Amino acid sequence: METTELFGIIKKFDKEMNNLYKRQKREAGYYSEINSYVLKDIGGYEAVKRLIHYKEDSEALKVFAGKKRLDLAAESLVLKKEYENLFTEAEKEICKKRLEEYSRLSA
Repeated sequence: METTELFGIIKKFDKEMNNLYKRQKREAGYYSEINSYVLKDIGGYEAVKRLIHYKEDSEALKVFAGKKRLDLAAESLVLKKEYENLFTEAEKEICKKRLEEYSRLSA
């Protein structure tokens, strides 16, 4: 993949992550001031990369599972086909496992 193509996909991901964050607030009442600053400072792509590798699951996952809205989790965005080249197989597997685990918890 060319650098310019990769940059374009990252830019699209950043935009979609910002839109997702707005949806989280509007549709699930979830707002994190820290997340807001992080998105502005480093962008959605870098923020999600850090989230994936963080030792603990995010509070957001717990909130979205409780509301049966895991579609609002950043992990769901990572697994979209159009972004498959932005993340390693290991990163996608982490997201899959988290979503499966929280899906079972909210059932």
